[in-house]
Amino acid sequence: MTVTVRPVRSDEDFERFLAFGPQVHQDEPHWLAAPPEMYRSFFDREVNPYFEHADAEYLMAERDGVVVGHVIAHIDHALNEFKPNRWGLFGGFRVINDQEVADALLGAAEAWLRERGRDRILGPLEFSSKEDPGLLIEGYELEPVVFQPWLPPYYRALLEGYGLTKAQDVLWRDLELEQVPTELRERLARWAELVDSRFGITVRPLSEQNAIGDMERIYRFLPPIFASTWGYVPLSERELQQGLPMSAQMFGPGTLMAERGGEVVGASMLVPDFLQPIRKGIMEGGLIDRARFLFMAVKPEVGHLGVSSAIFHHHLQAAERYGIKSVVIGWSVEDNEQMNNAVARLGLPVSRRHRVYEKLIG
Repeated sequence: MTVTVRPVRSDEDFERFLAFGPQVHQDEPHWLAAPPEMYRSFFDREVNPYFEHADAEYLMAERDGVVVGHVIAHIDHALNEFKPNRWGLFGGFRVINDQEVADALLGAAEAWLRERGRDRILGPLEFSSKEDPGLLIEGYELEPVVFQPWLPPYYRALLEGYGLTKAQDVLWRDLELEQVPTELRERLARWAELVDSRFGITVRPLSEQNAIGDMERIYRFLPPIFASTWGYVPLSERELQQGLPMSAQMFGPGTLMAERGGEVVGASMLVPDFLQPIRKGIMEGGLIDRARFLFMAVKPEVGHLGVSSAIFHHHLQAAERYGIKSVVIGWSVEDNEQMNNAVARLGLPVSRRHRVYEKLIG
């Protein structure tokens, strides 16, 4: 039975594209499909602001008229200009466990990118590294946390079978808060007091009256901090403005900002794992006792003053108030020595690993 790959052109094709992804792994215990409207808007070129600075080709594989996989080849011109590079990307890769189908899809994506002057195909990234990148290659047995990509183990064999190799790993660690010793908690509390009293740096949650404004200040603070991070691209103005209301609502309660003289000098985000009630079938208001630590960013010129310790202290206090018992710390790029060394001091091994793959095509 021949595999055919063709671009998604009609509304009917797009509906079949949208239907395949949530269905192909519906029997996997750790798979959880995104809410339909959110899923649709993410792939809708008219809605997702990513397409203001990106080109893409949606590709669908069929066998005897039945959809057996899809992939998106895309070019992020903002990434190519910011780094700079000539990367071509792929994402939206969902496929049955069949090497022939995977090869056909990835081959079509590679050809599309090569024709447009890209020197490599790199992914999975859907759509950029601002989303959680890579394919899960360690930690399949662990229940995924909010926003963490999860696909079955056979995807690794398919990607490597096509000839893709490691470009970068991103690392995750799991922390049970009861593991944090009392001595460390007390030391962090002293640092938090010192940072405030001696250095005039206050750590606070977002303002209830102006959560969106505070979140915007944080997002505008981040680009210089993360500029050298692998794959990082600043948000476009539309991406920023369109995402602010949801960010303030979803991330706001766990977001902290450090200020000195009205200037943001640090920020951090701890997000409750909203997937827990959905997975457990608990009604709204049910138990959430796990969170995901998304990031911490501190201005280099104040990094030696203990701002990170002060922020960590405030997160521990908030976690205790809200009944959070465990935190998934993720992700950090494998070559981010500062972040990985800081987390390693807690004695936490890598528990989950995602891999971004690449293949030279230029």
